[in-house]
Formats: sequence, C-alpha cells, structure tokens
Amino acid sequence: MKTNVKEQVNKRLTGVNSLLSNSQVRRNKNIFLEKYMQCELACKLLLVDYHQKKASPKTVEYKEEKIRFSSVRAACQDAGVTVPEDVIKRVFSSADKRGSKSAKKLRDSIVHEMSVQDIKEVNQRFTDLCEDMDAFLDVFKSA
Repeated sequence: MKTNVKEQVNKRLTGVNSLLSNSQVRRNKNIFLEKYMQCELACKLLLVDYHQKKASPKTVEYKEEKIRFSSVRAACQDAGVTVPEDVIKRVFSSADKRGSKSAKKLRDSIVHEMSVQDIKEVNQRFTDLCEDMDAFLDVFKSA
C-alpha cells in the first residue's frame, strides 16, 4: 500500500513538474493566479460592503465572505458597478465543464490539486481568461 501511494505522488508530481518546466506555461499559470487573486480581493470587498448594508448591525468579515455568482451580480448592481453578466459568470460562477470552466474553478483546482488538466486549460484559454478578469478589475479603476 505504501508503495502505491508513493507511486501516485511521484506520478502526479512528475506530471506537474514536467508541464511547469515549460517557462511559458509556468508564466501563464502565475499571471492567471495573481490576476484571479486581485479579482477575488475586489469581489470580496464589494461583497462585504453589500452584505454589511443588508446585515447591519451584524459585522460581515472579509475572510468569511463567500463568492457566489448571484451575490456578485447583486453586489455590482447595488454598488452601481457595471460589469457584463457574462463576464461575472466566466470569472466567478461554478462552471466546471472542461473547456469552459470559470476562472474561479480553474484557480481552485490549480491551487488545491495542482491539476495538470486545469493548468493546460489556463494556458489554452489564457488570453480570454485574462481579458475577462481585466474587464472585472477595470470597473474599479479611478477615472
């Protein structure tokens, strides 16, 4: 049994390391993750503000805030932030179908599982994913 686990770990690590030995794939993965973290930060601050207004006097904690598509859409509307619904969906939904996973789902599987398939998907969809995340972040930039 121990050998089987060792083999599984070795196989998984070898696959990830092999994929990430390509500097462009590694670069795209890192840029994607950093950009998603910025989106998550902006989104959670938006949601905290939105939920704080609704829950007053209860305090809404940033670290406890969960990102849900319907809440993000409502929080954007409440804050007067115009983000196309399809962009919100592609960034923050629970879409989990190969080839059209949301940025959120891709981030989760890369960070928590080091999924080779999801790193490959990020690399294949890199430009579109970044454009969507930039579209979300751009609404928060000062004029």
